[in-house]
Parts: sequence; structure tokens; C-alpha cells
Amino acid sequence: MPRLRAGSANLRSTRTLKPERTRRPKSSERSIVAPEPEALVTVSRTMEVIEMLGDKVEGLSLSAIARTLGVNRSIAFRILHTLRGMGYLFQDQDTESFKLTFRISNVGLRQQTANRLTDLCYPILRGLAEETGELVRLAVVENDKPVWIHAAVGSARLLRIDPTWSTELVYHIHAAGKAFLSTLSDEEIAARLGNEPFVKYTPHSITDLKRYLVDIAETRKQGFALSCEEAEVGVGAIAAPVFTHLREVRRCVGVVSIAAPTSRIACVDLPTRSPRLLEICRQLAAGWPLTTPGSESR
Repeated sequence: MPRLRAGSANLRSTRTLKPERTRRPKSSERSIVAPEPEALVTVSRTMEVIEMLGDKVEGLSLSAIARTLGVNRSIAFRILHTLRGMGYLFQDQDTESFKLTFRISNVGLRQQTANRLTDLCYPILRGLAEETGELVRLAVVENDKPVWIHAAVGSARLLRIDPTWSTELVYHIHAAGKAFLSTLSDEEIAARLGNEPFVKYTPHSITDLKRYLVDIAETRKQGFALSCEEAEVGVGAIAAPVFTHLREVRRCVGVVSIAAPTSRIACVDLPTRSPRLLEICRQLAAGWPLTTPGSESR
């Protein structure tokens, strides 16, 4: 959970602010691609277990996992027993809750290292975070959907936002979501957002398609997107897409965002961050190492 921290080395605020999202969307609200007809149900459920445990440091009980999956305890137990046997989770002996092991993290780190993503992106994003003193995040487009993979927080500020680690990105309230959708057609955007009204996270959230498309048109014109207290009151963000060329086709491969407390950067001042943000996106694009899943189809 992201926390807005305040004070010196001996003082930290307990007030919690989330930079670009307020809660994990329910399954009905997520932009999840429906499984292919030939997809194995057991495999899908297994991956659901891994994802739900990724958000639960305290773990989940067998009953809670079965209830979330919508299956009986016997089916859930077989999935958990298999994952435990493979070393991907363990059962806490005191609470009997199931938790992920670091083997999951190891797989992700190996994949990032193999793709040279760490070598290219992390120093650049860390430099931007230290330069601005704000929260900088990177989402990579995989299977035609942006997924958060990295965050860096400037260390100089006494008041700062710490990141939320979740793969979920809500299109209509996040600056990063707007930046990505601005690379699509209006028809594609309407299909992604679904039925109106959209979920209202704050009084500033956009809940209708017509108004949202006006915002997207401005994003396309400027080259960057803004979110002014739309995901969380007191937090603003600016984001821009990273473009590369594959077989002479321009495509969005990622999104970089900067989030800051509105007490430090007013919403009207967020665009002043755009020149440096766009420069960072160009730097990333120049050496982009990844061919992401589904990228060749865009």
C-alpha cells in the first residue's frame, strides 16, 4: 500500500495516500482478456491463486481461496497442494494461511534480466525520481495491456508517495491508463471501458465516455495525460507513452508516470513536468529491449 510519508528521519506520517488507484478493482471491473476456448480451467485457476496471494502478505486461508475461486475446498486444496509441492507457496504453521515464496519473484527477476529491462530502464527511472523527488512508475504493455513493473521514489522529499504494488491499472482514472488508451482509436477505447457510468473513485473521476474522449483528445494533442485527484483526493499524476517501431509500425510498448501530492504540485502545474517526462520516454524508446507478448500483433 502506498503511504504518504512526512517528517525527518525520526518522523513519519501515518496518513495513507494511493498515487493512482484507490482499491484493487473487483473481477467484474478489471480489463481481463477472456481465456481462449481451449484454455485449461485448472491452469487458469492456478494463476488466479498466484495473483490473489501476490496482494496478501499475510496469506489466505483455504476457505478464502476456495470462496474467491468459486470452487469447493477439495479443488482449491489440490491446486494449493500442487503449488506447495513445486515450491511456489508454503503454509504458515501458526495461522495455516497459504503464502507465496520468493520463487515467484525469482522467476520475474530472471525474465527481466534476460530481456535487459533492468539495465536500461531502472537507472533512467531512478534518475528521474531523484531529480523530481516524486514517485515514478513504469508500465510495460503485455498482451495489449499495460502492467506495472517498476517504481522509484525520490529520496530528498520529507513528504512523499510510496507505490502500490499491483498489476491492475484502471484506465479511466489513472494518468497511465489514459496515456495508453490515447494510442488507440475511440472505438477501441469504448470497448475497453465498457458500460457507463464508469466507477466513481473520487468526486473528480470521469464517469461518462463522451467526457472521457474529450480528455483523450487533449492527451493525443499534448502527448501526455493528466489525472487530477481522479484516483485519490490529494494526488495528481502525469503520464506519457513509450513508442517504438516494429517492422515500421509505430506502437506503444510502455507508459511512464510521475505522481505527486497536490499540496506540492498543483494540478495546473503538472504539465510543467511534461518536457522532462517526454524526454525520458524517448530515451527508453531508443534502447527498448523487449519484444513483449502480443506486441507483434499491434
